[in-house]
Amino acid sequence: MHDLLALQALDTEADQLRHRMANLPERIEVDAAKRAEDEAAESLATLDEQRHELGRQQKRFDDEISSITSHVEEVEATLYGGTVRAPKELTDLQSELNSLKRHRRDVEDQQLDVMEQLEPVDAERAKLLDVASKAAEQREAATARLDAASEVINSDLDSLAARRAELAEPLDDALLTSYDQLRTRFGGVAIAQLSGGRCSGCHLSLPAVELDTIKRAPAAQQVSCPECGRLLAR
Repeated sequence: MHDLLALQALDTEADQLRHRMANLPERIEVDAAKRAEDEAAESLATLDEQRHELGRQQKRFDDEISSITSHVEEVEATLYGGTVRAPKELTDLQSELNSLKRHRRDVEDQQLDVMEQLEPVDAERAKLLDVASKAAEQREAATARLDAASEVINSDLDSLAARRAELAEPLDDALLTSYDQLRTRFGGVAIAQLSGGRCSGCHLSLPAVELDTIKRAPAAQQVSCPECGRLLAR
């Protein structure tokens, strides 16, 4: 049972290393940087949708202004080309020209409004791209540190695994099976030291009668704490 207690010490050390591995500060840094990247990407996606819509409106206004300008040029060519001489036709052409130019100014005002809306969107997008870039750099640096720290712990775990295999080799298979089941049941601690009539697993003092029974049991016999159920090393 003392060999099993030594095995428990190795397993406890390995559990502590795995807990340390799972809670490395570098892992927290990687996760935080990844969250920052994801949040920036989500915000960028929203801004890109806004910008796409504004860009679509701007293109529509550009096309409309281009079409109106072409029409203005045609009317001006007719109005000032000398081919039309009737006063009423000239008046109608001038009226049409004035109407086209007013309409173009209205569209240009709408185009300017879209351009003004684009400015803050582009400025915010530039900020988010910078945030995403810095977060990516932080994630990569933290990942490198995490890999280095993990490598050290994995090396220690490999060493412990080798020592454990050597220690477990001569132990009875049934005993090891019982030990592994108890480790699962009791959160990793399957065997405790009986010291001064007290179980080091549950820290309770054993009743005198049960303590006497345990002490009288053969040395090779497996005994368990009557209070918590863990194996006891005497």
